[in-house]
Amino acid sequence: GGRSISCAEGARRVRSRGFRNVRAINCSGRYFVYRGWRGNRQFEIAVRRSNGRVVDMRPVGRRR
Repeated sequence: GGRSISCAEGARRVRSRGFRNVRAINCSGRYFVYRGWRGNRQFEIAVRRSNGRVVDMRPVGRRR
């Protein structure tokens, strides 16, 4: 049941959570993966295709 979302819709959901410069990394699986910035940190955000929920977000790019 339920309506699956498009890649563009997922990006909108991510932006609505306060992320900027959102871009899709992978929209071919059950989870859409995006990257976006919040403050001065970049995050990788996963959105479930089947319901549009943000299921994971984690900071990207540890400095070494």
